Amino acid sequence: MSSNGVILCTVFLVQLFFADGTDTYDKACSATPLTTFDLTKIMNCGVNANAYSIWMPPAGCPYCQRDSIDKSPKGEFTCYATNATAECTMIPYTYAPVNGQKYTERDIGNGKKSRSLILDTDNCKYLVQIECYPDGSVWRYVTYKNSWTQSEIDAFKTKIQKNDALSFLRCLTFQCSHGRP
Repeated sequence: MSSNGVILCTVFLVQLFFADGTDTYDKACSATPLTTFDLTKIMNCGVNANAYSIWMPPAGCPYCQRDSIDKSPKGEFTCYATNATAECTMIPYTYAPVNGQKYTERDIGNGKKSRSLILDTDNCKYLVQIECYPDGSVWRYVTYKNSWTQSEIDAFKTKIQKNDALSFLRCLTFQCSHGRP
């Protein structure tokens, strides 16, 4: 094979490897959850429509968003992020279970899906979620109900300090009602 043939073959392989459709999910979404998520328990605990989520983008600062926790007609975990503008827009995010209850996926359009897991939860007032996208980016969320008491938050902060899997939460205050993630 000539050197031009080798170069052409190499270019083809590189393009094939990096072509659209080549998904590179971060290994964070393959982690072992610290607890088993039980949507029925969290729904039965009440106060599901009055919650906050702290969104932690891959780059940038965490921010608070109004949220509610629900179950889809198919029994899937659904969150409704509420727009903070003058319009009251609720955007549903529905996560279908895959590989048992530990892992989920969400349709993000164009035949692509995000993968996620509920890393930690008390199956009542809070849950910690990691969501991985096909482009390799990772978003992290903490959704908690307004019924989460300060003593429960303080106990969770102690847990965060002792558990490396939750270390990305150490900078948070969990005071979204005051505009502070």
